[in-house]
Amino acid sequence: MLSEKVDVIYASQVIYALDDLEVINLLTLLSNNLKHNGKLIISHSSVKNEENGMMLPKISLRTRLCYKITNIANRLLVSSNKKSKSQGWGYIRDNERVEFLAKSAGFKETIFICAAGQSFLVCITN
Repeated sequence: MLSEKVDVIYASQVIYALDDLEVINLLTLLSNNLKHNGKLIISHSSVKNEENGMMLPKISLRTRLCYKITNIANRLLVSSNKKSKSQGWGYIRDNERVEFLAKSAGFKETIFICAAGQSFLVCITN
């Protein structure tokens, strides 16, 4: 906990390395350190190119399936590894999933801004 609450926190490319529960726990902790109507800005890369402000060819069904299998395999491997909960390839999420996690952490309002090859989610506290 910070010694005093702040107006804005910026988290850049952090949530990709965390599973959903860890993201909710982190966002809850950050929310508790924000003032009333404080803002958490999260930058991440969405699995959907258009959500990153990029108009690249759509990801193939095969690639999306590989991402899903990777996430499932990661969860199985991490949960069976008692020494470390770390993993190296990251979780693949779209903006809808990130928004769901932010609202699960208690943020009342979310706003997406897509640019520069990334998605930016602005989360506003109660």
